[in-house]
Amino acid sequence: MPTTLSLSSLIKLALTFVFTGILLVANAQNTVSGSMPLDLAIDARSAALGGKVVADLKPDGHASSYNPISVDSSAVGIIHTSYLNYYAAIQIGAIDAV
Repeated sequence: MPTTLSLSSLIKLALTFVFTGILLVANAQNTVSGSMPLDLAIDARSAALGGKVVADLKPDGHASSYNPISVDSSAVGIIHTSYLNYYAAIQIGAIDAV
């Protein structure tokens, strides 16, 4: 004998599917896969650390590219340049002025 669902059961089922779909879409926003140049570091220290940015005791002008709050006031008026040769004929140059 087939079972019939009441209106409230149908609404609950529909809302469950809608919220599950929203959660799946929202969860997919955590991963960003872009082109390779977007994943490369712009300075030698970050490149040596695998693209990670760490705190440094010396003022670093390239840190302003990652987080502007990390610029030291004693480094104002200094221009930082960087040029990196990666594998497969990829070269990256960066100029940061503080």
